[in-house]
Amino acid sequence: MIRGLKDKSDAERSVSIDTANRVSTNTALAYDDNGNLLSDGTYQYVRNARNQLVRVRQGRSSLVTDTYDPLVRRSTRQMAGTAPVSFVMDGMNVVGEATPGNYKQFVNGDGVDDWLSVYDGAGARHFVRDALNSVVGTFGSGGSFSNPYTYSPFGVTSGTASDNYAYTGRAQDLPDLYFYRARYYKPSTARFISEDPIQLAGEMNNYNYVEGSPIGFNDPMGLVLLPGQAPVKLSRR
Repeated sequence: MIRGLKDKSDAERSVSIDTANRVSTNTALAYDDNGNLLSDGTYQYVRNARNQLVRVRQGRSSLVTDTYDPLVRRSTRQMAGTAPVSFVMDGMNVVGEATPGNYKQFVNGDGVDDWLSVYDGAGARHFVRDALNSVVGTFGSGGSFSNPYTYSPFGVTSGTASDNYAYTGRAQDLPDLYFYRARYYKPSTARFISEDPIQLAGEMNNYNYVEGSPIGFNDPMGLVLLPGQAPVKLSRR
């Protein structure tokens, strides 16, 4: 048993883990032979031959559809009922998002996920971030604060990210699903939904998020925890 995972109300829960480090108390969870979560009782997760998540479904409806470029970066994302978004990249950072009739231009600092401002047809917005690099709101060009969000330690989010970037600066695709580049993270379980692509070179537990210490570590790539608080100063290429 592992204890101490926190949900939105910070109530303590107990979770049983099997010998492959997969959650076993919830019988609705189903995994494939590569250790990828296939279903959690609400959503179904579809992957390509490289184990990359390409679609999140609820019944017959596709909620998220992703494509990737040859450098294993996400190149497009389409949410249910919306036009597809094409990403313009600078190394590992998004610097632009193109949709039919609109273009968002992001201004970043010198770190990974170092969000500063965004400009589009609605005007300019400037990101306000906390010590973990989580976006807690934005300031408009008129100086008004809007889009406030709050988080539990492991990222259960209250509020909706207007520009899609929220907990630790990562993209929030669904209320309980964050895109961490190499794989997706589910805050309600404090775990990734697939094994670490670099296996034991990352952590002993291939699903664990920052070894259960979200205050002191970050994992912007979904591969290996990094010491210190964000923005993480890495090479973006």
